[in-house]
Amino acid sequence: MVQAAATEVIAGSYTVGASALVGQVTSAATVATFNSGERLTRAGAVAISVTGNSLMGWVARAEGPAFVRRCAVAAAAHAGIGMLGLSVIVVAGPELTGLLFGEFRMAQEDCVWFGCYYLLWSLETVTGRHVLANKHQTRPLLLSTLVGGVFGLVGVPVAAGAIGSTGAVMAMCGAMAIIVLLEVPVAASVLRREWRAAPERRADVNAFRA
Repeated sequence: MVQAAATEVIAGSYTVGASALVGQVTSAATVATFNSGERLTRAGAVAISVTGNSLMGWVARAEGPAFVRRCAVAAAAHAGIGMLGLSVIVVAGPELTGLLFGEFRMAQEDCVWFGCYYLLWSLETVTGRHVLANKHQTRPLLLSTLVGGVFGLVGVPVAAGAIGSTGAVMAMCGAMAIIVLLEVPVAASVLRREWRAAPERRADVNAFRA
């Protein structure tokens, strides 16, 4: 419980506070431009949350190869949502933020990075929630989030100070990429173990029935 709470705090330290970090080293206009892109990305993240919540229990109820197959379905769903979000942000990001938030539109050069961040966010739901959290792999989940969070806390203000809002989004994207890359090997190990454990479980069931 404590580890889960710590993970949430670390995960939110550079994302929820990103605007404040950018504001320390850039102008108010740059912060407003950054905020437009971030708000659009977070609005679209409702689709990630709904999908993740809908699939979480279904995936958790399975074991062995069934768990692996359900994780594959979850991965396909989240990859599709992530790609759709990326496409919408890249194609229509400035227009949507202008319509929704008024004067300060999302910068065109930020669109690809916000889109990639959205895609990585969606994919991390698979590795982090559906695989690691479901199989109680709290330590690697916390470690990956800690490393990514520290990178984001340092990287966002440094990159924003160097190249503005684009730098801030690049740093956020890098932090999320680090989290995913650290989680993937552990998640793959968990999935291999689930796949290979199936014959042993069947043997135990057959022995019990005999």
